[in-house]
Amino acid sequence: MVKILISKLQSDAGVVEFGHKVNIGYYDQELNDLDESKTILEELIDSNNDLTLTQIRTLLSSFLFTGEDVLKPISTLSGGEKSRVALAKLILSSSNFLILDEPTNHLDINSREVLEEALANYEGTILSISHDRYFINKLATRILDMDNCSLLDLEGNYDFFIDYKNRVKKSAPDTSTEVQVSQSKLDYKAEKEERARIRKLEKRYSEIENKIADTEERLKAIDQEMFDESTASDHSRLTDLLDEQIRLNSLLEELYSEWESITTELGL
Repeated sequence: MVKILISKLQSDAGVVEFGHKVNIGYYDQELNDLDESKTILEELIDSNNDLTLTQIRTLLSSFLFTGEDVLKPISTLSGGEKSRVALAKLILSSSNFLILDEPTNHLDINSREVLEEALANYEGTILSISHDRYFINKLATRILDMDNCSLLDLEGNYDFFIDYKNRVKKSAPDTSTEVQVSQSKLDYKAEKEERARIRKLEKRYSEIENKIADTEERLKAIDQEMFDESTASDHSRLTDLLDEQIRLNSLLEELYSEWESITTELGL
């Protein structure tokens, strides 16, 4: 499918169309896009003529190539080092849509962290094919799951995707029943219910924040009034303010408890 998207293979059916001004950058896990006759620095200079040497060296240092390392011929690099060069080259390009084919293959822990940070700061769109669950979970905001000629399009990271699949599995009907609901309908129903639940939580989250702000503002006003000389001599008014203060503090505690619960559930 990836090779169809980048026009290296013809599709059997259908049409691939990209939006206006979409500029694609492709990361090939086989690293065929690197010129092994060049040094690391030369490869990146040739990929972007608009940046200064200092800017390119700064980017390379973030990909763990410092000092004389940038003068190494690409032909002498390890698989992980070549991967870092290819990814740095992509980041430097004018692409606003990156297609990545197993980008964490060959990378050690430090290189993976560099990659994840660079992609997290990337302002364009990323389509990544990966079996690396940690990588997907950290960066993905939308999952496309292709299985048995079906496609599931789900907004969220990998943890959300797994949770969704588990809930769909639990909600599946007993196979002994005469009327069976198709998997696609189950997927749609579960996704629709989940989105509705999330919207409801987000609405309640906003309401609670407003109530907390109003309550804290009122408590501040009560404090100011209680210290006022005219209130101090008015025992009836002071008693009313104390009662209201106790009630609002109790309410504020409940609001914060609910706010923390929703924050955790929404992953904020």
